[in-house]
Amino acid sequence: RRVEGLTGLAEVVTQTVNNEIGGRMRFDGGNGPFQFGLNGFIRNTSDYDIPGPVVQGDPLSGRGTLPNSFTRSSFGSGGVSYVGERGFLGVNANVLNSRYGLPGPEFATIDLDQSRYEMAGAIDDPLPGLRNGRLKVQYNDYRHNEVEPSGEVATTFRNKAYEGRVETQHQPIAGF
Repeated sequence: RRVEGLTGLAEVVTQTVNNEIGGRMRFDGGNGPFQFGLNGFIRNTSDYDIPGPVVQGDPLSGRGTLPNSFTRSSFGSGGVSYVGERGFLGVNANVLNSRYGLPGPEFATIDLDQSRYEMAGAIDDPLPGLRNGRLKVQYNDYRHNEVEPSGEVATTFRNKAYEGRVETQHQPIAGF
């Protein structure tokens, strides 16, 4: 959908169970066929308050707080598109950073970063005999480390992926 001018929202979130403070924002705008969007969030929490023991059935495991259940996350995304009468072409970038604890006997944490870039487009009646055409190209760079309490990286997961897709739908040919 096209937006003329600028629209937006902002929200602040808080919780007492984990001392969460966070927020999100989104802005969409446009001037004729040129459209853009920006959005993001931040979320920070402490360890969760719990009503009973950390380990069910073990009164010596501690009470009141679930150790290593914190979260620190941020996300940002921005994109721009040209939206015409017969189709559109746009690009977008997303960046996610997250650090969070894994409750349990190891007290490991996850250190995660992901970046994704994509281009997408569509057009109606691109060539004689074709109803439409669609294009999507994407690059994703993902990494997360499992970090020991000592700060040593125990395991690293990494994935870089390229994805592309071109689709078209033809006009009816002999009933197909």
